[in-house]
Amino acid sequence: MQTSQVQEQLLPLLSRLGPSLPHIPHILTRLRTLSALHASAAEFQSTLGGLEQEQQKLHEALNELEGAVESVEKSLEDNRGVVRSNVAGLESRVEALLGRLELGRTASV
Repeated sequence: MQTSQVQEQLLPLLSRLGPSLPHIPHILTRLRTLSALHASAAEFQSTLGGLEQEQQKLHEALNELEGAVESVEKSLEDNRGVVRSNVAGLESRVEALLGRLELGRTASV
């Protein structure tokens, strides 16, 4: 009894599918092609995501490097000012010493 009930349910379904049966191989082929295409797209998306992450890391590293270079440049500029000040102080001491030496020579002559 159960077999006849299943047959009664399948008969309308089969009669509706009958005209589409010649198209099923083409549809299956197309579905397989689309499946491969979707797999390739997913792989491409994954690769692209990885590249975007790498680009972000490189951008962050570049920003850090830029900050370090700016810090070194500022430090060099500060050091240049200190060296100029030290040289100016040394020159003034040398000139003062030379002046005292000259005074000592003229006084002894």
